[in-house]
Amino acid sequence: MGRSSEESESLGRGRRALLRNLDSRKRSREGRILVEGSRTIREALAAGLRVDFAVVDAHFLHRAEGAELTNRLATQGIEVLEASEAEYREFAATEAPQGALIIGIEPSAALEDLGPRTGSGILVLDGVQDPGNVGTLIRSAWAFGAGGVIALQGTADPWRPKAIRASAGGCFHLPVVRCSPEAFLPWAREEGVRLLVASADGEAPAVGHAEGAWALIVGNEGAGVGETVAAAAEHRVGVPMAEGAESLNAAVAGSILLYAMRGGGNP
Repeated sequence: MGRSSEESESLGRGRRALLRNLDSRKRSREGRILVEGSRTIREALAAGLRVDFAVVDAHFLHRAEGAELTNRLATQGIEVLEASEAEYREFAATEAPQGALIIGIEPSAALEDLGPRTGSGILVLDGVQDPGNVGTLIRSAWAFGAGGVIALQGTADPWRPKAIRASAGGCFHLPVVRCSPEAFLPWAREEGVRLLVASADGEAPAVGHAEGAWALIVGNEGAGVGETVAAAAEHRVGVPMAEGAESLNAAVAGSILLYAMRGGGNP
């Protein structure tokens, strides 16, 4: 079955250090990601994520869901290591761990992988700092048929565990590119991508408003889109609200705009 029952000994010092790093600022130097929870793990496997190994806690193995997932991992030749519940909690990235996680190789994508098409939208995140918002926006981009996501410098790491969870596995189903504005803007010009900035004072887009290749740029939760990117955009779009209502959360506003600009229910 590929599972070791030696718990701490089976993990080893190197793997234990790796697990601790993957929910910290040290994650990027490891080139690995931590994916937690049965649903998100299944999405990662379905999308072909290359997996190094898995860790499950003893209680998870005794549930039908745990046995099924563990067997699936082992069938794919993935080493499955058993940990005590206490040890698993030490490595889990959630307050209420679901009992299973995998360590995989961070997916890589470049601007050239996005291939903007007529009517195809791309989501650009410019300084979105909350990993939960980053993940939610990636989930919406996947749901509404976007051609990919670009995370500009200053945006929270889209491969941190919290962002992966919030994406509900969407991050494994479309290209996620990390780059600088200096790389993004020339690429957008060359590809003929129209830049549309999400803004509280922007005009409401009609359903299916965006024609040709376009990019919706969602900015920092407080400061909005950076000056360099905003200056290159041709239009500002926003969600109309009732008078006196507080501004929408960045993830909520971005999701509504993606839905409207893609043509409502026709992704």
